[in-house]
Amino acid sequence: MHELHASALEIRILVGMVAKVSGRALEQRLHDQGIPISGLQYGLLRLLSRQQHTISELSRKMLLTPATLVPAVDALERHGLVTRGQDPADRRRTPLQLTDSGGAVLIRVPPVAADDTLVRALAALGADRRADLLGLLRDLLGAMPEAAETARDVAASVRLMPDRLAEPGQ
Repeated sequence: MHELHASALEIRILVGMVAKVSGRALEQRLHDQGIPISGLQYGLLRLLSRQQHTISELSRKMLLTPATLVPAVDALERHGLVTRGQDPADRRRTPLQLTDSGGAVLIRVPPVAADDTLVRALAALGADRRADLLGLLRDLLGAMPEAAETARDVAASVRLMPDRLAEPGQ
């Protein structure tokens, strides 16, 4: 059992490090483009580019509390990147919608850059090890009831993205 717990701890730390390094790279690209939003806010824009969501729906998809998302959404609204709408069928429901300016941010800063640190690291692994890693991560998240649906959504949404995920010319 000790080995299992040690593996869980090491995976938690390593996955956290991958997320931190990768997140910093995205935030640097946003900063370089003069876009005053965080990686979390960028992720919200990406989700809203596919369809409108309420904060509760985003909370479930992103595995974050609404209290974490409200300030991020408020800032996006102040920047004119999202608007709060009204559901005609349910006045209590307030779906968020991407604005034209929000869509322009997504065009200016695609989700992955060709020189991204994670892209370089994955390239160094080679195609077989990269596929193994991706399969293992999908299996791991699939075994976590609170994350399984979101993991499936992520896999589906990535498959629907255009072939050119990197910035133009890269």
